[in-house]
Amino acid sequence: MGRGGEGSVYRISVDYYSVAKVYASRDHARERERKLRAMLAQPPVDGTRSLKPPHISIAWPTDLLYEQGRFVGYLMPLVGNSSSLLSVYNPKLRSKQFPGFDWRFSHRTALNLATAMHALHASNYVVGDVNQRNIRVTSNAMVTWIDTDSFQVPDVTGDNRGMPYLCPVGVPEYTPPELQRSSFENVIRQPQHDCFGLAVMVFQLLMEGFHPFTGVWRSTAPEPKEQIVLHNIRHGIFPYQQSSVVVPPPTAPALSILYPGLQQLFHRSFVDGHQQPAIRPTAREWLDELARAEGMLVQCRRDPSHWYSSHVGHCPWCKPNQSVARSAMSMPVQRPLTPTTPQRQAPPPRIPSGSSHPTPQPRTSRLDQLFSSTKRTTVVVASLVGVVLLLGLLANGGGQTGAETTTQARAVAQLQPTATPRPLPTRTATPTMTPEPTATNTPTPPPTATPTMTLEPTATTTMTATPKPTVTRTNTPTRSATPGPNNDSPAYQGLMQFFSQPLDTANFTPPSPFKIS
Repeated sequence: MGRGGEGSVYRISVDYYSVAKVYASRDHARERERKLRAMLAQPPVDGTRSLKPPHISIAWPTDLLYEQGRFVGYLMPLVGNSSSLLSVYNPKLRSKQFPGFDWRFSHRTALNLATAMHALHASNYVVGDVNQRNIRVTSNAMVTWIDTDSFQVPDVTGDNRGMPYLCPVGVPEYTPPELQRSSFENVIRQPQHDCFGLAVMVFQLLMEGFHPFTGVWRSTAPEPKEQIVLHNIRHGIFPYQQSSVVVPPPTAPALSILYPGLQQLFHRSFVDGHQQPAIRPTAREWLDELARAEGMLVQCRRDPSHWYSSHVGHCPWCKPNQSVARSAMSMPVQRPLTPTTPQRQAPPPRIPSGSSHPTPQPRTSRLDQLFSSTKRTTVVVASLVGVVLLLGLLANGGGQTGAETTTQARAVAQLQPTATPRPLPTRTATPTMTPEPTATNTPTPPPTATPTMTLEPTATTTMTATPKPTVTRTNTPTRSATPGPNNDSPAYQGLMQFFSQPLDTANFTPPSPFKIS
């Protein structure tokens, strides 16, 4: 079925639901055998095995394999019909593997991931090699930890002189700063080391696959030669801080779209926990806060496949608001260019009926005033000449000769301008107008579509944790106050009932699978 650095995995004919891992080398065979015996003696509580159908969240060894009396490997449960964690948080892979995906799926996957890690820590196990390759995810957001034989295991059998069986491997991108560049063969891992890697994976799940320490170098100092992610981890440079010398990638979502409680946990994990690993959030804190965050998700009115945290006040995934879902500090500011061609002036704004403001009258230019005065003078002189001629004709009894008429006509002509001026175009000065404000087209939102996914509770306890108060936005006039969590929702009640219980009981049952209707 698969081959790795330590060995190969095979299907077995006698048990369809189990597979066999056979080690490639006989080196350290005795130590491996003792470690696996300790794991068989004290398995962690895997509450998902009680679901119907059962699910395996931790692929724990079930038996040892021997060949002619020599230890060669072990049996473990078959994990079928699942995908890698990478295919959940990588958008391109996700579109193929999980066509019904929405942001609730990411929250539920992260929640189940934290639940499984909490179960391991409750039994004194440490994952050690935390990375996305050791996680499998089903189509209903259930997760499974694999390669459990690499975990750090306590010596419950006494075969290792009371010392834990160590985890000798690790992936730098998920390793906390205090263990960077360390040799894991001699390091006793602690739960807070796991919690750093858990925080990284939760961040990737909720932030579209971006690693929390990846970013763009903006300092005047020379860029580090080592990989930027590892450099930032070692020096505690969290790009999502305002004072950071590294800014998030331009296409990364803004941290502000996450539920405020999750933002605080990330700050404790990557900033406060850099010098104080013990104050990093535990797996239990992560699952509690993820449950609250999932209960605060609301559906977009424009696109039913969009879900977002209600504290934001609008959908950050819709195209008009995509800039809000990205880091403002890393997005270049686009400034409009000055137009080089003359622009037509906008018509004067229409004055609404009943307005007390009079319509502005056009002002007359000085040239038009002079021309109008000349024209009026000409008309008055011509009128006077006409009156004189009429009186003369009446006095002489109309006996005016043709010569006299010609002479009088010439006299009138001398009073007229020598050339009729062409009428000048009316140069009405355009009054200074206040530009008409752009109207905000607020489309009538369509009715809220029926959610495409259903969350079902499985917890049977009656204790209910009180959710944290919701932050209300006041700078969005078009929306009402931010709605709080739907405490009457069966899904939310089921989640909170489960998370309010300790994990060391026989009735341990994680949340229900994420079902796509």
